[in-house]
Amino acid sequence: MLYLTIEISLMLQGMLLLILPFLPASNLLFPVGFVVAERVLYIPSMGYCLIVGALFSLFYQQYQAQR
Repeated sequence: MLYLTIEISLMLQGMLLLILPFLPASNLLFPVGFVVAERVLYIPSMGYCLIVGALFSLFYQQYQAQR
């Protein structure tokens, strides 16, 4: 059960890393004057990788429990 809370915590951190750095560059809050370039997507891509890794770990643990 401890692993489940660790995966949920990692997914939450990943979502925060995915959304929060992207908000200022998204032109949703205020116009920033440039198109979203790859330089503003490095940190959100780290959040995406955290989410994918946590989901993979969660699915692997469930797979091991079924065996």
